[in-house]
Amino acid sequence: ISVLKGNMSIVGPRPALHTQHDLIAKRRAMQIDTLLPGITGWAQINGRDDIELGKKLELDRVYLQNQNLLFDIKILFLTVLAVIGCSGVTH
Repeated sequence: ISVLKGNMSIVGPRPALHTQHDLIAKRRAMQIDTLLPGITGWAQINGRDDIELGKKLELDRVYLQNQNLLFDIKILFLTVLAVIGCSGVTH
């Protein structure tokens, strides 16, 4: 529903929880907050819960700098593979 309303995209950085003040501040400083949050993203298919905050921010920055339709299609394809393989899930 959020995607249809335009509040969220299919691909983009995962939304931060309102309690993740450090993540929100660092995203703002790196201008990652200019992107709509997404259901899946470059950081999610490159480690999900297995990567540290700094690496996650770097992957979100890479997405910000390289955002285009082909990159989004690649992320969607890799998301399907990651979900099927349950890669990067720690809980």
